[in-house]
Amino acid sequence: MRIFVVGPQFPDSFARNIAVTLEQMHFQVSTGTPGWMEGRRDLKLNPFISLGLQISPRVENLVQQTFVRAVEKTRPDLVLVTYGELTPQTVRALRAICPAVVAWYPDPSANLGREYILGSDYHCVFFKEPRAVSLFRRNLDLPAYFLPECCNPLWHRPTTCSEEEISKFGCDVAIAGNCYYYRLRMIEGLSGIDVKIWGGRAARWLEHPMLRLRQRYYLAEGEKAKAFRATKIVLNTFVHKETDSVNCRLFEATGCGGFTLTEGRPVVRKFFEPGREVAMFESSVDLVEKVKYYLARPQEREAIAEAGCRRAHREHTYEVRLRRLLKIVSQHCGLRFDPTCATKPRLTPASEVRALAQANGRRFN
Repeated sequence: MRIFVVGPQFPDSFARNIAVTLEQMHFQVSTGTPGWMEGRRDLKLNPFISLGLQISPRVENLVQQTFVRAVEKTRPDLVLVTYGELTPQTVRALRAICPAVVAWYPDPSANLGREYILGSDYHCVFFKEPRAVSLFRRNLDLPAYFLPECCNPLWHRPTTCSEEEISKFGCDVAIAGNCYYYRLRMIEGLSGIDVKIWGGRAARWLEHPMLRLRQRYYLAEGEKAKAFRATKIVLNTFVHKETDSVNCRLFEATGCGGFTLTEGRPVVRKFFEPGREVAMFESSVDLVEKVKYYLARPQEREAIAEAGCRRAHREHTYEVRLRRLLKIVSQHCGLRFDPTCATKPRLTPASEVRALAQANGRRFN
């Protein structure tokens, strides 16, 4: 069974995690994006090209026609699109050469931009927001389904850290992700605590004193796991657009065996039990109190981290999500995607998590 995954391929990207997991499930996988979207760096270096293509849809469709011909050469049984920039014309062309074309959109629906996904004739579309799924099914009659983000146990798993890595990644509180005012203002109360913000360059127009905590370093895969193990608290905040959904960082942090303190949303309880598998804060004041509380309680942090890791690896992996996606696509398209020879996700036993925690004893000091 041949599957083509459409989306930028770079370390720990959504499309890369999907492609790697499908390969582990013994599917034949090809990857790619339209030339001007190829790779993460081009998205930053070619803003004028991107703007020009948006101004001229005819040129955009011509560029994507070349991409369709490249996809056709792989003769896929399924095309899985992971971002929202394929035009409706391109999706129609893909349907003409492939029996199943679906989209799994990982961002909040507020980020849909030109809403190409809503205007395209996909066999199925998957969103992480139940509200969006209900809205699009009811008002647009779209074949929309709920499918949240997840972790990849291949690298989102507990690991040991060397002395050098503990020195590099160790801190009281670690945050991984983009900087924006909602996040920076939320953590202002942590100014007297050892905090590291991991991620690439911030927007040039962004001005805030907490930007001094940026490490200017993109964490991915194995290094992300080490950073989340070396810190005492992994702090997870959502973008304000994230209303009834959660981000991938919640699953990655717990999957890595990090003690995860997450912004409180009712939806978190669908995935983890607060107080047992993750910790939650309800306000900026509560955030400071929870950080101080858990910094003083290493054994409680360890127990919560172990439980969260087990839950993430049992229920919230890419393989679990992809099995559901393939089952739904099979029902819609009359195809049989049978990854029966796939190995089940490797669960990290509590004993192994505990042993790794002891090996990284400094993390709990």
